Amino acid sequence: MVLLGLVRNGAPPHAAALVLSITPGNRAGLAHVDDGLVEIPGHTLTVRGSAVVADDRNSGTFTLIGSKPTRTRVTGSWRCY
Repeated sequence: MVLLGLVRNGAPPHAAALVLSITPGNRAGLAHVDDGLVEIPGHTLTVRGSAVVADDRNSGTFTLIGSKPTRTRVTGSWRCY
């Protein structure tokens, strides 16, 4: 499992905070986002979805779906240095 957290990085538009639990996160390829939280101005979304961990295991992309009733879709990427 990998826990990934980010608090406001880069120019708007962006989330104020992003926390994801990715399983398995220790190998490249498709992984599940078991649990997550996305904070955007005025809203906090609990999310689940999928991630693709890159071969270097230090970066990847994700697609998330918020819980009901909004079912908001969030997509993005990360890179750890």
